Amino acid sequence: VIYVTTMDLGLKAVNKDTLEEVECNLNFDSTKVITSLTYNEELDLFAVTYSGDNGIYFYDNNQELKYNVSSSLINANGLNFQTLNSDNNYIYATFGKDGTFATSINVLDWNGNVIGNKYINTNATDYTGVKLGLDTSSCVQSIIDINGRSYILVLQWNNTTAGGDSGAYLYPVKL
Repeated sequence: VIYVTTMDLGLKAVNKDTLEEVECNLNFDSTKVITSLTYNEELDLFAVTYSGDNGIYFYDNNQELKYNVSSSLINANGLNFQTLNSDNNYIYATFGKDGTFATSINVLDWNGNVIGNKYINTNATDYTGVKLGLDTSSCVQSIIDINGRSYILVLQWNNTTAGGDSGAYLYPVKL
């Protein structure tokens, strides 16, 4: 099963083989709205974030809270939470902000320990890589692994420069 958050901040489940929607019985904390989640099948553990709260909460498959990481321990560098991604070893909490051309990626292990933070400000005078975004109508959304290489996903909208290019752009990044 693949779990996804929806535009209205609901939660849906999809069969990973057929991509058909299946019944979703997850509700972790019914008083909060889920903004992102990721799952470790090996550990049978979910990492979940909620609207208005940059903390990360860890639940088992019985939806019992095991532990959490306070937002005060996560270095967002003044940016807004975007999404969680993970592999079997690490969780990547990605932060961005419209028009900032920067991202903050927090790396945590599945025990909730903060491993480190990678802050990339592509407007910094000492930055030599590819500039993120095409104009002020862009924001880093996520970090993606493709064949063992990491990329930052940047969404671009309402662009009046660069020929009006709107869409999603991938930029390589080393963590």
